Amino acid sequence: MKLVLLIILLFFLGISNGQINDSLQFSIAPKSGMITAHRPTMEHLPKNRSSILELTFQKQDISNSKWSNAYKFPSRGYSIAFQDYGNKEVLGQAISIYRFTKFSLLQNEKIGFIDFKLGNGISFITEKYDPVGNTKNTAIGTHLNGFINCQILWVKYINNFNIGIGFDFTHQSNSAIKAPNLGINTYSGMITLGYDLKKRVRFNSSIPKPEDAKMRDTPNWEVHFFAGIKQNLPNFKVSRTFGVMALQGLYKKQLSFKWDLELGLDFIYSEANRWFYSTTATQFTDALQFGGYVGLAANIYKTQIYFGVGAYAFNPVDAAGWIYNRIGGRYLINENWNMMVGIKAHLGIADYLEMGVGYRFN
Repeated sequence: MKLVLLIILLFFLGISNGQINDSLQFSIAPKSGMITAHRPTMEHLPKNRSSILELTFQKQDISNSKWSNAYKFPSRGYSIAFQDYGNKEVLGQAISIYRFTKFSLLQNEKIGFIDFKLGNGISFITEKYDPVGNTKNTAIGTHLNGFINCQILWVKYINNFNIGIGFDFTHQSNSAIKAPNLGINTYSGMITLGYDLKKRVRFNSSIPKPEDAKMRDTPNWEVHFFAGIKQNLPNFKVSRTFGVMALQGLYKKQLSFKWDLELGLDFIYSEANRWFYSTTATQFTDALQFGGYVGLAANIYKTQIYFGVGAYAFNPVDAAGWIYNRIGGRYLINENWNMMVGIKAHLGIADYLEMGVGYRFN
């Protein structure tokens, strides 16, 4: 699973806490496209065209707060999508519910709006891999999966109505909780028809910014505790699920109002490594990993989207290589505490889903 397709289960992306003052907007979007065979073992899965029908409910943030101004009056809301993959017997259909933030890339009274939509949620897929009844499904091993959506959309408003066209990408996978986990990627073209109870407001860059929008109060040091599960799949024995724990120390430097630089050290205990080459557990130290990490964090209201790359200094089993990636989302509970969900991967191949808590030192 490519890392760029894992823009994680950002569980906390989308409707972060914050006042949204405008009225409800809703739209309907039919989509048509194809799933992709991003592994040789998936070449038999794409058959007919994929079709999707999506319903969206959203509100625009015109509160003139530091966040609404920084992101030029973004919209946030929920979507529900019904998908037929075009391969009923093997992949079936899916229903996905996700929340999102929609950022405006261009706002012009005559041309219209060009928006980028990024969202995440959950997806229920009717057909999964079964060793007896559905061995051809080499993509998905669970009914319930994480869901990621990205859209580029041009929208033209006529009073309170709007019409638009765009490009859509979706990814569904279970983050290596259960194999197979290659994931399903769908690329689609789309049209959208919508209605706003109040007309969408264009951002005016001449509006004075609040004084507190100049900089954020960013403590320099954080510590995070992660826990997760992963499944081992050596060829010579039955797959098993094991626990993973990790401790991360992080130094953060604010680059701008929206972005932070992160430098960290990762201490990882992965029980799965003790069983990777053996049918019995090997020595305790085989489960230990230690590495250095560098990344970026994008700040959106009370949400942080983080992503970066690391390298192990100690990795005795070397189950997946010495380079690793991490990508996920944090929700800031208050100035000290946060919760997070993310994916740890190795050069784009998911290792495990990690969930945790963090503490920021003042």
